[in-house]
Amino acid sequence: MTIASGAGRIDYSSPSIWPVSGEACVRKLLRIVCVGLAVSSLATLSTAAPAPPQNRVVVKGLSAKTEVIVDKWGVPHIYAATRHDAFFAQGWNAARDRLWQIDLWRCSGLGELAAVLGSSDADQDRAIRLFVYRGDMDKEWAAYGPDAKGNGGMPLVSAAR
Repeated sequence: MTIASGAGRIDYSSPSIWPVSGEACVRKLLRIVCVGLAVSSLATLSTAAPAPPQNRVVVKGLSAKTEVIVDKWGVPHIYAATRHDAFFAQGWNAARDRLWQIDLWRCSGLGELAAVLGSSDADQDRAIRLFVYRGDMDKEWAAYGPDAKGNGGMPLVSAAR
């Protein structure tokens, strides 16, 4: 298809610089959703009995008692003494419930989806790797503010390093 404009003609039949078409993106999204549903269904089916209503877990990295109470609808309510503890508990709870999804997002962001979903994602992985941040991470952290990197003495986990 060719569109005429005042400056000349634009040829839209040539391949795009982006290696994934809209149809391929929809197929990929459906595949990711199906994998997620399958994993979450298997996780639900593999559980012999529901977790006890009160479960105590001791986790390093908290400065005070922190509670995550899941109500009868499955909604977690987090009670913490400090903001750091609240965010730590929120991250712990999210990882407990959706670690498979977080790992899939990590693979997507690093251009490693083909390793999980198959070679049909290799073109998208190549494109994603072209956009990976390669700058100075210390300068990047400094731009976020003084308490952004605060980690309560816990080592930071970084998939990029």
